[in-house]
Amino acid sequence: MDQKNLEQITLRYQNVTTNSGPSGSVFKGWGLRQEKFEMWSNTFVVACFFSTNSNANVEIRKNDPSQITVKFRTQTGDGYDANLINGSIFAYQEYKSGILDGLFVILHDPNNPNDKEHCGMWARFVQGKILGKFFMWGKDGKIESLAEFKKPFDFLKYQTIKTDLSWTEAPVNTSNSAQIPK
Repeated sequence: MDQKNLEQITLRYQNVTTNSGPSGSVFKGWGLRQEKFEMWSNTFVVACFFSTNSNANVEIRKNDPSQITVKFRTQTGDGYDANLINGSIFAYQEYKSGILDGLFVILHDPNNPNDKEHCGMWARFVQGKILGKFFMWGKDGKIESLAEFKKPFDFLKYQTIKTDLSWTEAPVNTSNSAQIPK
């Protein structure tokens, strides 16, 4: 089921840009968003779409010419964040009621010829905390790290490299260089 969902998301966003959203969506406008991690924050522009076939909002961030990040949320906060590089899914995380809950994966980097196609990290979250088995693979595709969390653990709080794709609306009185296109 997870693999089928990832394939469908890859297909849905394969030809998406900030100018044209996924099939069945309508452009609503531009928005300023902010991501925070420990000592730094970043403000950026996203293209905002309304999905007519699922009554959800879709925000698309163009990170560079070959990479987009997508935030898909229903009105109840259910949805996912996905990062695609050259049309291939690189990272994916699921949300329920606005909280990280479900599959959390980082896949291979399609821009890196030395990175064979494999999963880099696989875990499941329940109400914002990791629970169950946690896998990490090395560049050779072999498991380097395996842990099992028998109780919910606040993984994102203790991570050393930001892997959470989520963002929030930027404060209105922000003094940053991000500009909303006209």
